[in-house]
Amino acid sequence: AHSLHRSCPGTGLAAAPGQARAGLPSPSMLCSLAIAGAAVVETPAPRDVSADALDLEAFECVQADSLECAVAAFSELVRRDPGDAFAHMWLGHIAVRQGDLARAEHAFERAVETVEARMERSDPAEQFAAKAKKAQISLSLRRVRERRAIG
Repeated sequence: AHSLHRSCPGTGLAAAPGQARAGLPSPSMLCSLAIAGAAVVETPAPRDVSADALDLEAFECVQADSLECAVAAFSELVRRDPGDAFAHMWLGHIAVRQGDLARAEHAFERAVETVEARMERSDPAEQFAAKAKKAQISLSLRRVRERRAIG
């Protein structure tokens, strides 16, 4: 199944780790072109892309500073796994950069909740790492709430 898709997730052009892209432009480049309105690329629907490939595309979008592309990729990851604290956290950071503090607050809240759920079912080392991540995300959430209260 194919669809006309303007965001980078689901481009189907990201090679599996270790494979060449056979001269194709990077997914982040295609995403930038599509967002700029330069072209609409016929691509597989997002659900046709593995979570690992989508995660890689999200990272490439962040590196390329293509925030719309990154939001689309992380949103698809959250759609697939609502407990993905990493994706929620990144959606929060991106929303802050876009000046949408309400959306950032919601994303950070979800990140804290999902990290807490992960802590409950983890071994001691994983729990320690999750507690550290929770503290970091909670600080981001507090800063967003403070900024919202001021402005």
